[in-house]
Amino acid sequence: MSVIMNREKSENINNEGASVARKRPHVTVAPSPLNGVKLDLAIIIFLSVIIAVIVLNYFESTLTQLLYLSGYGLVSMFWLVIRTRRVMSDYQSRSRNQAHDEKTQ
Repeated sequence: MSVIMNREKSENINNEGASVARKRPHVTVAPSPLNGVKLDLAIIIFLSVIIAVIVLNYFESTLTQLLYLSGYGLVSMFWLVIRTRRVMSDYQSRSRNQAHDEKTQ
């Protein structure tokens, strides 16, 4: 008897709340000039796991594995450094242009 009453109460509660729209939390990232670099980093990390599995299973020599994995790490590092420097220089030049435009007005 109590199970039936509890089920009826929960159905009433669910029916009452059905008309209310619920907002689902979602992941957002604050606007930043470095969001593209963050995406590049996520892709590089994902690919590094795949490359590590392939290299560790394909090559037997530890030295060869080390060379391939360190080569991927160095190329990835240089890519991120170059990309970050490019994004930051573009951001700084836009900031300077906006400051200059505000002074001239």
